[in-house]
Amino acid sequence: MIKTFTIENQVGDSVNIINLGARLVEWHTRVKGQSRNIIVGYTDYELYREDPSHMGAIAGPYANRIKNAQVEISGVAHQLAANEGNNILHSGSNALESCMWQVKEHSTRAITLTYWLEDGFNGFPGAIAFEVEYRLAENESQLKINMNAVSEKETIVGPTGHAYFNLSEPSASKPANINQHSLLLNCQQYTPVDSVGIPTGDIDSVKNTELDFTQLKKIDTTAINHNFVVTDINQASAVLISPEQDLTLEVSSGYPGLQVYTADYLSSPFISRQGICLEPQFYPDSPNIKQFPFYTTSPERPFSEKIIYKLKK
Repeated sequence: MIKTFTIENQVGDSVNIINLGARLVEWHTRVKGQSRNIIVGYTDYELYREDPSHMGAIAGPYANRIKNAQVEISGVAHQLAANEGNNILHSGSNALESCMWQVKEHSTRAITLTYWLEDGFNGFPGAIAFEVEYRLAENESQLKINMNAVSEKETIVGPTGHAYFNLSEPSASKPANINQHSLLLNCQQYTPVDSVGIPTGDIDSVKNTELDFTQLKKIDTTAINHNFVVTDINQASAVLISPEQDLTLEVSSGYPGLQVYTADYLSSPFISRQGICLEPQFYPDSPNIKQFPFYTTSPERPFSEKIIYKLKK
């Protein structure tokens, strides 16, 4: 059964989380005295059961793509469950986004959910215990996602939050796309991919490409579905500003990469480019590319990472 849990703070933020996929499904914030939901999602939460787009979910245990759905850990090859041609995306079908998480704690401003993934799930070695906390700051519009995992064997872990953001002032007539949003990325490089989205292993400069958002500019019609190299994890990796310039979202994390996706493939009941995903992560296929920053998770080295979304008005 899908259950909804709300967390709130003192400055007018109200966030809805559901147990299916530990999903962030709504975030209402006060802008110019009015409530504005900045998360794209279904009004009927039951529709998340068949959602093909990972909307609002914790994607994992390893987000993004792995080539040929294969990894080698400590010299042992593991065949994972391919779900995108020969490759695996977001850890295969029915991964964390499809699981019914358990609620460990729920208070006014925070909720903690857990899920235990069995050994061998979709080919991933080792049982993995996941814990995700969503926490609102008390006196500012900041939502932190704390992600932790403990594994019984050495394995690969690297989840992310897969929310689709649209900061536009709501329209009664039709949903707006994100073309008129402005975007700044603290990223001077990106990882080029082949025709099926697998990194070539190169790290290229964004300079003189359409992916150069090192200075604030409108997204316009630029189609983005790329992993960017975060220049400095001590700064916001992304800054998104509403078309009305009355709301700014800053995204921060300790992850070395940031997947930016302009949702060009969103389909009914949504419109193409209705939201933008800003997904802190390891680079795609990092377990197979030695020059990419990555570490395995083991009983001796549990996984811990955070994502921080901060709104400015």
